[in-house]
Amino acid sequence: MKVGIVLATNSLHQVKKALRLANKNLGKGNKVELFLLFEGVRLFELTSKSKNAEDLFNEYIEKGGDMTACRACASAKGVAKGLRCEVSSLATAVTLRCRSNKYYLVTKRSKFKDN
Repeated sequence: MKVGIVLATNSLHQVKKALRLANKNLGKGNKVELFLLFEGVRLFELTSKSKNAEDLFNEYIEKGGDMTACRACASAKGVAKGLRCEVSSLATAVTLRCRSNKYYLVTKRSKFKDN
């Protein structure tokens, strides 16, 4: 199964929930793709400030999770040079939705279970 997660917030709580959800799905053998959108492009700033978030992020990468960031969002937020993933256009988020069996949009107010 393919799971798509669009991370559109820099809320530490929501970022950790999204990474736990992603890691759980990778552990089940699912393919997971994370797309960083809007404030989500600040993920790397958050992981450098929170040991727990950094561990979750490293687990995601070690398990083979894919990650892409919105080029325009990263440029607008001034974080384009600090990204440690591929960059693409917003169209990637749309195609991610179309080709995923499960899809999550994670915002500051999203309600979803990560377990």
